[in-house]
Amino acid sequence: MASIGSWRVEPLDSSSSRYVKPVRLHYVQFDIQFDCFRCLEWGTIIVGMYQMPRQLRPAVVFASAKSFDLETGSIEVDPNISGFTLELCAGIIDKPGKTREEIAKEEILEETGYDVPVSSLHLIFSCRSGVGVTGSLQTNYFVVVNDNQRVNKGGGVGDEQIDIVE
Repeated sequence: MASIGSWRVEPLDSSSSRYVKPVRLHYVQFDIQFDCFRCLEWGTIIVGMYQMPRQLRPAVVFASAKSFDLETGSIEVDPNISGFTLELCAGIIDKPGKTREEIAKEEILEETGYDVPVSSLHLIFSCRSGVGVTGSLQTNYFVVVNDNQRVNKGGGVGDEQIDIVE
């Protein structure tokens, strides 16, 4: 298991994030309230031959924390939780002017190194996920790949640290 290093935690000013917007939603009819997040849509792709990204997901570390203190920034992480997950190829839908399929194609290339035609993506279904907190729309695809479509080793872009597990 990989070491997760050290962490600190701090409150998030919702105006500083383009990814999540925390709100308290009041349902007037029954006088109840819910704490929710408005998040961007996202999609997943099952890449044929089962190319699965393995990457660090800090939210897994935070959700598994034994305790945390926002005032001091201290967080006691569970030493059994590395924060690395094995998951489907995925990405958020955040590129204006591009279709979900075009973004899925880009994610496949970035994460797995396969350059697939948009026409090879097969829609499986769309659904709402994280319904207790975000209700974000998730669109799921399947694509078959072959060795001729591999143009690089993948691994993500920017600060992403993605290993591909076959």
